[in-house]
Amino acid sequence: MAQSPQLHECTIVWLCPLEVELRAAIAMLDRVSDHVPHRARGQHVVYTVGEIGPHKIAVVGYYQEQGLAASGSMAAEVRRDLPRLQFGLLVGIAGGIPSSANDMQLGDVAVAVPEGDRPGIVGYDLGKAGEDDCFELKHWQNSTDPMLRSVINVIRAREDSRFWRHLRVVENRPEFRRPENTSETNRIYPKVHYGTILSGNTVIKSQSKRDQLRELYGGIAVEMEAAGIMTRLPVAVIRGISDFADSSKNSTWQPYAAIAAAAYAKEVLLSYPAKLKRLKQGLQPQNTNSTPFADKRMRLAKALPERWAFVGREEELAFLHSELGFPSQSSIQKHAVGLWGLTGVGKSQLAARFVHQQLSSYPEREIFWISGESRDSFEESVINMLKSRQESSSTATSHSALLPVIPEGERRALVNLFFAELNRLNDGRWLLIIDGVNQANSTATQEAHSYDIHSYARGLTRGSILLTSQRRDVVERYHPIREVKGLKDGDAMSLLKSQIHSHSMQGAQDLISLLKGLPLALRLAISVICRFRVEVQEYLEMWKSHGDVSEILGTDETLYRSMELSLEDLESSYPVAANLLALFSFLDHRDFWYELCLNAADDTFPQWLQNLAGNKTPFRHYYPLLADLSFIELKISANGSRTWETHPAIQAVVRRRFQEKEREYIRSAISLVADQVPRSSMANSWPTIRRLLPHAQICWSYVKAGKWGSSTNLTELESLARVFRQTGHYEEASIIYRMIARGLDNHSHTPESLEFFADVLANLGLVYTHQHKSEAALGSFDRSSSIMSELGTLTPHASMSIMYNKAVVFMMTDRLDEAETYLRDAAEYFAYDTSENTLIEDERRSLYFRILNDLGEVMLRKGSIPEALRVFQHVYYGLGDFSRQGDPQPAQISLKLNMGRALTRLGDFSKARELLEEVISIYTEWWGRRHPETMRVIDELAWTLMNECKDKQAKGDDIDSEVQHSGELWNEALDFYRRIGGDASDTVARIEANLSQLFSNIGNSLPLYLPSPNSTS
Repeated sequence: MAQSPQLHECTIVWLCPLEVELRAAIAMLDRVSDHVPHRARGQHVVYTVGEIGPHKIAVVGYYQEQGLAASGSMAAEVRRDLPRLQFGLLVGIAGGIPSSANDMQLGDVAVAVPEGDRPGIVGYDLGKAGEDDCFELKHWQNSTDPMLRSVINVIRAREDSRFWRHLRVVENRPEFRRPENTSETNRIYPKVHYGTILSGNTVIKSQSKRDQLRELYGGIAVEMEAAGIMTRLPVAVIRGISDFADSSKNSTWQPYAAIAAAAYAKEVLLSYPAKLKRLKQGLQPQNTNSTPFADKRMRLAKALPERWAFVGREEELAFLHSELGFPSQSSIQKHAVGLWGLTGVGKSQLAARFVHQQLSSYPEREIFWISGESRDSFEESVINMLKSRQESSSTATSHSALLPVIPEGERRALVNLFFAELNRLNDGRWLLIIDGVNQANSTATQEAHSYDIHSYARGLTRGSILLTSQRRDVVERYHPIREVKGLKDGDAMSLLKSQIHSHSMQGAQDLISLLKGLPLALRLAISVICRFRVEVQEYLEMWKSHGDVSEILGTDETLYRSMELSLEDLESSYPVAANLLALFSFLDHRDFWYELCLNAADDTFPQWLQNLAGNKTPFRHYYPLLADLSFIELKISANGSRTWETHPAIQAVVRRRFQEKEREYIRSAISLVADQVPRSSMANSWPTIRRLLPHAQICWSYVKAGKWGSSTNLTELESLARVFRQTGHYEEASIIYRMIARGLDNHSHTPESLEFFADVLANLGLVYTHQHKSEAALGSFDRSSSIMSELGTLTPHASMSIMYNKAVVFMMTDRLDEAETYLRDAAEYFAYDTSENTLIEDERRSLYFRILNDLGEVMLRKGSIPEALRVFQHVYYGLGDFSRQGDPQPAQISLKLNMGRALTRLGDFSKARELLEEVISIYTEWWGRRHPETMRVIDELAWTLMNECKDKQAKGDDIDSEVQHSGELWNEALDFYRRIGGDASDTVARIEANLSQLFSNIGNSLPLYLPSPNSTS
């Protein structure tokens, strides 16, 4: 557990008058303490203690209003609370003072430095009024601290753009991102301006006042705190330009300006020398003849992992430098840091890069690297760190070369010697890397004593120790620890670009997202792509289809070997957990949905799964182990829901290891997914259907590849089709329903199979309806009705359901009168509870409201718009009460679409746009932007905007914005429909006509071409 931070250890204070400035400062810290410093008597402020480079910093916000007096009070506070305080940084936002000489833009940085006879800060309202309204400055403020000024001069001379690297933090902090779609700046990165900053008690929002101050005192920025602190505390003043101190002043640019200033402040601190660096001058090189250790360069050359392309990791390296870097080490205490993370995430490469940096910067430092992967590798690597008996001989043989013939007792003695000698080193600032420590517990047996790494680490009294492991539970006994995750997207992209030809890079971002920046997986991907000359997009499809593992990962065995020990340990010690990992390696990697297993009750499942389901064993029995081994990772969504996921590279390796049982796992996976599929009319079924979709897609890929087995279960296959139908994947649903129909046609029938056949045909008709195949849809409905009639199961309820389905087809083919008749009859039937028990109340009400929604659409298309809107509103309130809480349901969203269409025709364009944009947003989340259902609403919104243009033009209002937006939407839709239907399709012709009218008849009446009708429900 982290020790409570002590304010007396902090030598620097970072002052932030505003809350947004405080958040920016904390975001720049390399390390933030989890604990709040103890509050002293009379203390009025709360500090955040953190570190940047070798410096320990207290970050503090103001506790009262802005102004010079508040700054004076803060100076007194921090001087009392921080006894070792050396200097401060006053960092935040300011109003810029542009001039013809400085090319200042929003988001730039202003740094206070002496300018001519001015000290860098001018308190423009600290003075006295004289005769004739003259104002005499009372005094100038103290100049910027000389040491800080020297550091700023170095940054300025060296190239002040180095601070841009710290702005990468914005990638993970969207609240600080640069405002988009603005014409106020044309620069990508901020420019730094040096000079006088004006400080006073007044918020300046007047261009004339700002320009007057510039004429009097010069200046590059104006703010409200610096003049109150400069005489009380040595500080550097750094400000981000968030406005120009005129009437346009607002808060839009404040977050970005604050983070830009904070980034420059971080560069100042990293360039400011730490006092501990003086220790380097007193360090004398080790007398290598006085130690039993082998030559440093030789021993590390043997031990360090193979070097490969290394990118990024600036934050992780800064963390290691802060904790274990040579300049900040003490020779009288031990420092131990643990890194943990997924196999292949780059822990060893990160540690090796840190070692190379230390070797380059501090060649006199003793560094050692040993392996913790197994007992043999541990002993061999330790012995490699020692001199051989004949090291002075040209034919020297190392201890490790003789390892197989060295008696066990002597091997143990050599290991003990190594750790004892580390404790005896005169200078305790050595660095020891123990890589790949995956042993969870210390072993008490005498036989394995030499592999008890943790007891050796505990026995060390000085020095710096870095341990890496796949398992959190292995390193959590050390402090601090840090999880190593995949590369940032930008760094991963740089890695791919450095190795793959630019012509083959399409799909690279999707590949990075899929592999989560895992360096080893990316390395293997690069190897396969380059070796077999495939495109990145082709390789990505191999992953998505759970293709052959050797095709995905190539012939390189690195990933397999690195996971072998963990998998063996899991199988031998926790076989059920190993089976779970294997089972979910055949499903979608983003959702380790354990609850699926709890339905595995019948004897078609393997015994271990039946036992788990029968006992209702909670997941908490397994996930701590799987998470500690880095096999699964917890993800928390924006709405707070928690899911576990597996890295696809782990899935690939596990599938290969369990290849002999592949069919058993696939069989179980398909059955579990199919069993979870709810009826569409069930309350709150939609979230479950959406969650099942990725798993259903994987299961369908196994069926297509013939991996399901010989005993195909048509009921389970129909469940997969139901998922595809309800999520708008009509092509897949159509194929599956037709497969089932052919299978049933070729077998003798029982009443049960015929009833199932009728249901399949009805669902196939619904799919044909969505595909605009009206004749095929009516044929399927008629055949379903005929089978039920033969069975004697064509009840009034079943007959009315088929009537309703046919009405939807009639709507699609503009047979509106027939559709209205059918819909009214069906609505009357389902309006009240029937005498049959085949429909539960929730299902009946859901169906009734869907029928009313379609009836309202028929009215809308027949021109009865007010009546249609009343029907829609009635249905909307009914569905809202029916659905109560939870995610929006498809029927509700379809209804909002129809309400938007009605409002457009009534001229209420604002409300119509609001509804249609909401529908587009939800459909995009559900199905993606380029989906037929989403594109249909985009088409509708474009038509709404065009009618709004007509209305505004008649009133003489400006219509440029609506014309441009409508054109953009229709061009997007046009591209989509050309791709799926070709240039000759009716939809393409209609949109082209609308675009032609939109841009050629702006001065005349605008077109009234309607978008394609809403033909589905």
